[in-house]
Amino acid sequence: MERVGDLLRDLSACGALSSTQMAQGLGRVRSRLADEALDAPAAPAAFGALLERAGKEGWLPPELKAAE
Repeated sequence: MERVGDLLRDLSACGALSSTQMAQGLGRVRSRLADEALDAPAAPAAFGALLERAGKEGWLPPELKAAE
């Protein structure tokens, strides 16, 4: 999951991924997380860690900060 975080951070930093796109994508993952956890029980914890990292590094979209 660390590499996914690196990729999202870098795409955000260079402007290839807008805050809106990031929020939409992460929001889609969040909405499907309960279902994904059936097949991958560690998914919620991994997603939570990704959001925590994004918040600490400053690339978490403002829309998701309020929803944490």
